[in-house]
Amino acid sequence: MTCHSIKLMHQKFIVVAEMSTDNPLELFYDAKLPGMHIALFEAAQQNWKKRGVNVSCFGGGLFAIIDNFVVFYGKSGQYGKYDDEVVLTLAAKHPLFAEMGYAFLSKVGENDPLAIVNSLRD
Repeated sequence: MTCHSIKLMHQKFIVVAEMSTDNPLELFYDAKLPGMHIALFEAAQQNWKKRGVNVSCFGGGLFAIIDNFVVFYGKSGQYGKYDDEVVLTLAAKHPLFAEMGYAFLSKVGENDPLAIVNSLRD
């Protein structure tokens, strides 16, 4: 049996993109907001509106920190699936994770983050 250290479980995130170009801008989450993707998107819209940028949501999901991995998984019931490659690229630039030494994993639609980590070790 493998023992894992789960530090943060089921934190929701969304992928924010510039509306006019569809360019992904950021991976957005806020632990202080209600656990709903729509609340995250409303906050992201306000943040980007202050900079003069209209944004859209390109999917969402959940993430967990397991051992030295940040694992992105699931999908948003409100905004649908995110793109694994986009999330992995944005995660590496996110201020929360940037210099923490984490490895990033992503499997859209998978509901068990431990299964994603364990698949690397099998």
